[in-house]
Amino acid sequence: MTKGHGWDVMRHWLAALALSCVCAPGAAFEPSLRPPATGSAIVIVEPDVELAIMIASGATQPRPAWSDAARANIAAAAREALAAKQHPVHPLSRADASDRVRQILLLHDAVRVSMRTADDSERDLRTLPRDRAWTLGAGARALDETGVATHALLINCDGDFTGGPRVFFVVLGAAMGFLAETGLQRASATLVDLDTGDIVWRNRIVARPDQDVRTAEGARSLVGVLLQGAPL
Repeated sequence: MTKGHGWDVMRHWLAALALSCVCAPGAAFEPSLRPPATGSAIVIVEPDVELAIMIASGATQPRPAWSDAARANIAAAAREALAAKQHPVHPLSRADASDRVRQILLLHDAVRVSMRTADDSERDLRTLPRDRAWTLGAGARALDETGVATHALLINCDGDFTGGPRVFFVVLGAAMGFLAETGLQRASATLVDLDTGDIVWRNRIVARPDQDVRTAEGARSLVGVLLQGAPL
C-alpha cells in the first residue's frame, strides 16, 4: 500500500468514525459539558489556514505565503484572547506533531465537517440520539504534551481573495446586470475537553471585509468575533 493510498484510507475511516460520534445540532455551547475553569491551561493547536487568490476566470490559486502570514496572525490573536482571560497557553505545532496527534487532528477535521453538514442539512435528524455530544474520544488527551492543560482550542480558516483582474470582471458584471463570485474568508473554532474529548463549544463565521487575516489587525478582529460566546 502506498503512503498516499494509506492516508486516503485513513481519511475515509476517520470520516466514518466521526459520523458515528455526532449528535443533532444544537447550541454552540452545551451547558452539561465542562468548560475551562478560571486560570486553567489551554492548548492552542496551530491554526489550519489555506488562502488563495481568485483569478479573472474565477478559478483559485493557492498562496502559501498568505497562508503562513495568516496562520501566525491568527495564532497570535488567539494567544492574546486567552491570555486576557487569564488562561496559560501551550502552543501545539502541527509540523512537529506525533503520528497519534496527527490522527486526532484528522479526526477533528472529519467531525468538523460532520457538524457543519448537520447544521446545514435539511434532512430530518430526529432519529439521531439526543444525549450524546460531539466528541473526539479519550484520545484527545494526546493533544496536550505538557500534561497540565484541560482543554484545547482549534481554529480553521480558509478563504479566497479577489485579484485585480477578477475585480474588474466583477465590476463589469455588475454594470451589465449580473453578479460574479468574489472572494470570501471563513473561519471556525472548537473548544475540546481533553479528558473526555467532548467538544464543549464551537462556532463558525464568515469574515467581514475588514477582517483580512493576512494582517495582524484583521486577524485580531476576526478572532475576537469568532470567540464571542466561548466559555472562557
